[in-house]
Amino acid sequence: MANSEWRDVICNTKAKELIKPGQKILTVKYNDPLSYVSNVLKDNNILSVPVLSNEGTAFGFLDTLDICQYYVHIWRQNRDAATGEVDNTKLPKKIASSTAQTFINFSSRNDYRFVYEDSTVKECLNKMNDGMFKGHRLAVHDKDNKLIGIISQTDIMQLAGKYLDKLPEKDKTLKELGLERGVVSMRWDNILGDCLDAISTTGVSALALVDNEGKLVANFSASDLRGLTRAVLGWMGKPTIDFLQHFGRGSKPPIVESVDTTFRACVEKLAHLSKERIHRVYLTDPNDRPIGIVSLSDVVTLLLPREECQMTEASL
Repeated sequence: MANSEWRDVICNTKAKELIKPGQKILTVKYNDPLSYVSNVLKDNNILSVPVLSNEGTAFGFLDTLDICQYYVHIWRQNRDAATGEVDNTKLPKKIASSTAQTFINFSSRNDYRFVYEDSTVKECLNKMNDGMFKGHRLAVHDKDNKLIGIISQTDIMQLAGKYLDKLPEKDKTLKELGLERGVVSMRWDNILGDCLDAISTTGVSALALVDNEGKLVANFSASDLRGLTRAVLGWMGKPTIDFLQHFGRGSKPPIVESVDTTFRACVEKLAHLSKERIHRVYLTDPNDRPIGIVSLSDVVTLLLPREECQMTEASL
């Protein structure tokens, strides 16, 4: 019954209804310097921004992970093999002249996806779930193809939070849903360069930072990298936990859930946490070691009715 009721919700709710009233659409131009883009992300506390041509046509999204991957690329080429440090005097001059167009989907997981304002949420879910990497956001166009808003996974989560009793799989536990997986762990004293490299190469957007005994102590994610600038290269050889503490994010305990938590309860918690820009919960064993992670991407996948999910997988 829940599947049918949830299908009614997502088939009758339009994309335009998820756009926050008075939403200000921040954009950058394709020839804006990378330093300017970084400041836009940092000053507005956002992870992504659409890139437009001078005529206003959308080229794509540029987000924190694209910039992160670029700096990892520079670090790999210029690091000291023994210390992991980078000699700033030897860095390519092209960094200073790099522009936004160079970094559109540089991470290969942030392609430009859009829906029309009258598209249904079901269509939005299909669009987000299509491809190897789940879309974290969708541009919304009007009938004239003008960009009028952005829908994120957080917006989808807020909708799900209003219909908890209608959700598919709502009574299944996180263990039954197979979510004891997906976590990538790194020691919290590993250097920043190695942690960013792990994010870059594994395709995840967050790492579980663990202590010497493998116990979960902190979350390190794209949210901790807002507004990355060239200055981050000076931190590449330093412990990741020092980087977090220096930038005021510290090593706050991550949010933890039991594998026996129901999907309904998990969505309820994430709907609340997402308002505070927290996008995942960890699953741990009795020794506090991370054994799984539930992100907004996982939930968005499970919000697609099962037959729709199977159709999406079959089309890949």
